[in-house]
Amino acid sequence: MPEKPELKWEKLNSSRMDSSWLTMKWETHRARVYGGWLVLVRGEGTSFQSITFYPDPEHQWTGGTEY
Repeated sequence: MPEKPELKWEKLNSSRMDSSWLTMKWETHRARVYGGWLVLVRGEGTSFQSITFYPDPEHQWTGGTEY
């Protein structure tokens, strides 16, 4: 029986400014997939979750915020 593929999530360091309108804490994770990244954000202690695809065919995104 062939091995099942594994989706490997990497937890990113994330922070916010204390004066931000968003007071809840969140976790951000990414998984390398064909053509880019799956990015998952979930609120700690809440049911809030969001997932999106970030196109990056060369997988150059470091996981941080680039200015």
